[in-house]
Amino acid sequence: MRKTMTPPLVPSRDGTVYLVLDDFGEFGRAYREAQEAQADRQTVLADLVSGQYEHPLRVVAFNTAEGWARDVSAEIAREVLARVVALDNELPPHVHEFVERASPKNPAVSVSSAPKPVRLGLNPGDDPSRVRDGIVRP
Repeated sequence: MRKTMTPPLVPSRDGTVYLVLDDFGEFGRAYREAQEAQADRQTVLADLVSGQYEHPLRVVAFNTAEGWARDVSAEIAREVLARVVALDNELPPHVHEFVERASPKNPAVSVSSAPKPVRLGLNPGDDPSRVRDGIVRP
């Protein structure tokens, strides 16, 4: 008898996959479906900054080749803040809430309650490349 092989959840076992738990209000919560090529860290960051998620709650990463999975929400929140500063963008309100929830309670990385551009203590003319892990470095 011939056995049918079920394809693995992640066709490429050599990379880390990132999934976003999104809240759709009355329709419930779900991890957003993503094609293999779009389940990487950079795509998730770009999609968060551009407001592609309804109400992101958590980002989970896993790597089946290495045998681990973990919540990476705080890391992603710090990177979102750094990108917003570097690109001089505004943070979409629902992503702003995610960053507030996921960021460590540290005044240097706190975002004000209003959805407006995040500056993280940078002054006009400052170099945004000085921001590392959500903190302005000398």
